[in-house]
Amino acid sequence: MESKGRIALVVPHIASSLDNDLIGGIFSYCKQYCYDVIVLTGIFNATMDHFSNGYSDGLENIYTLLRYINLDGVIFAAGRFSSDTVRKRIFNILKIRNIPCIVLEYECEEYPYIFPPQREHMKLMTKHLIKEHKCRKLYCVTGMYDNYASLERLAGFTEAMNEEGLVYDESCIFYGYFWKDIPKRIGLEIADGTIAMPDGIVCANDAMAVALCNSLTEHGVKVPDDIAITGYDGSWEAFVHDPPITTIAGHEHQLGLSAAKMLLEQIEHRQLDAIQSKQYIRFGTSCGCVPANTMYHLSGDRQLRLHLSKTSDMYAERRN
Repeated sequence: MESKGRIALVVPHIASSLDNDLIGGIFSYCKQYCYDVIVLTGIFNATMDHFSNGYSDGLENIYTLLRYINLDGVIFAAGRFSSDTVRKRIFNILKIRNIPCIVLEYECEEYPYIFPPQREHMKLMTKHLIKEHKCRKLYCVTGMYDNYASLERLAGFTEAMNEEGLVYDESCIFYGYFWKDIPKRIGLEIADGTIAMPDGIVCANDAMAVALCNSLTEHGVKVPDDIAITGYDGSWEAFVHDPPITTIAGHEHQLGLSAAKMLLEQIEHRQLDAIQSKQYIRFGTSCGCVPANTMYHLSGDRQLRLHLSKTSDMYAERRN
């Protein structure tokens, strides 16, 4: 079928299965309405603006193509860029082009922006531990103090606890910055008694859940026999872990679908097909469940699991 137009997706890099899920959601929705999608991406996502050299500056030139390509609209994953300088440079180009744009996971005044819904699914995960595994003393390890995703996922946890009438306080909430260091320490301190042993811990992403699970195991605490652990993201890192991490999957694909819908509605000036929620609990065994399907047949091949786990770790390091 003949193409009706072309949109661009601007992302800092493609480094994980979650990035692929986002792209897949955008492609599938745009294909439905006969729009082509091009992806403008680099392989370098600097965490500090003062870090710069000729090579990294050259990689960032890919985004200047936005000045010259014939486009009907842009999806800009602004929240994923570590460099505020690069992000501002792209915004300046978009303002000059004056074309429809949807911004992902970053609040701005100039363009509509979107975050994937997260609170309800974190609540769903928390209630799974409460109702299915009879957990009463629960902790939550979330991200940063002032991060949207971190606060939404934390709110899902607290709402579930309140609705189920369970007691918690500030000592039950930890800020792990979506990375491994603090969860590792939490695991050690639970093992040595510095932190009281809970029934379960709800983590706001898979990287923290994996690090916490490993730390507990290394120090003699069994998962899930002693403590149930869950994650959030639906990453390969959670899938290949031993035990596989129970996690929320599908939010990246849903974000891609929703962003494409918003953009095409701007372009076509009409209401398009509604998006159904794509998020769901992907059950592993870290919470105490025994999945009925054959999804975890990899558990019998330890070498393959180790290879996939190392590959996942490598991609995770690239993102940080």
